[in-house]
Amino acid sequence: MKTVTLLAASILVAIGTATRAEEAGGGAQALLQKSCDTCHAQLFGGKSDGAYTRSNRRVTSKQVLMDQIKLWNSSANAKWGDAEMETVAHYLNEQYYKLP
Repeated sequence: MKTVTLLAASILVAIGTATRAEEAGGGAQALLQKSCDTCHAQLFGGKSDGAYTRSNRRVTSKQVLMDQIKLWNSSANAKWGDAEMETVAHYLNEQYYKLP
């Protein structure tokens, strides 16, 4: 019985973690679409992800990633709070940068 209970608990934790990750990714995507994609597409030949995939990208560490997000948050007048910026940083790192 203990094994079944532990297995069920493990499954529920895994489902909850996956759901939170999907929600964070979806939230980050919505923030990027609203505040970033139009300018990125104009600057990178219609590719809104061009800033993240270009060969000479500026982001080389998580700190530089967060600094860039803060800079563009201010420049775009997006008015993101710390939690939103962290969500976007996490999403961009997972999707594009793969920084340790």
